[in-house]
Amino acid sequence: MFDVRSGKIRKVGYTNAGREKINLNNKEYEAVIASESDPQTGLKAKYWIDVNSGLRLKMESQNNIRMYLADMSVVNKVKTGSWDDILFIRTNKKIEDLREISAIKVKASLEAIPASSQEDLNVPGQTFRGQIDGQTIKGAFEVSHDRYNGEDALPFGAGNEFSGEISSFLNAEEMIDVTIHETDYVDSGHIRLGILTTKVTVINFKEMAILDYTSN
Repeated sequence: MFDVRSGKIRKVGYTNAGREKINLNNKEYEAVIASESDPQTGLKAKYWIDVNSGLRLKMESQNNIRMYLADMSVVNKVKTGSWDDILFIRTNKKIEDLREISAIKVKASLEAIPASSQEDLNVPGQTFRGQIDGQTIKGAFEVSHDRYNGEDALPFGAGNEFSGEISSFLNAEEMIDVTIHETDYVDSGHIRLGILTTKVTVINFKEMAILDYTSN
């Protein structure tokens, strides 16, 4: 199929997930359900297709996007919403100044797409103790980074070339837009799930509890 995000043809697997009668716009449709699995990311989606016309009636994806057949009257029903409930999750503690975090330990349950490995989660500055079952991650993360003031750092600029392993993090690529951050700030409040290798990345949080943290 043609991927409008990348502008390339990619292979996607589909399976027949059965049939279902659904009501949309005060009309009943007989739909066949096609289940899609992206081999590159593992992202799953379902499509409800009208068996008579081939029209796509409904779509639900793991990235919390849902689409339904509608008519023009839906324009008058549109309301403002908030992405916070989809992108974020409430925790048991409130941290006033996130930039002052020097170390944090959290208990997390989440779904990561593409899936992460133990090697992805256990890296310098972060340890993970728990279980990985496909795309599901459950366990405890400990994140701690030494504060760095930028001393002896090479300046960014067109005249500098970075080589070796560090080049993949500092040079612009198709998937990466290199930006410059504050030299005296290293974030200890984020969890690393892996190196970005696909255009689609989804994190569905199920549970997140702060077990302990320290601030400068």
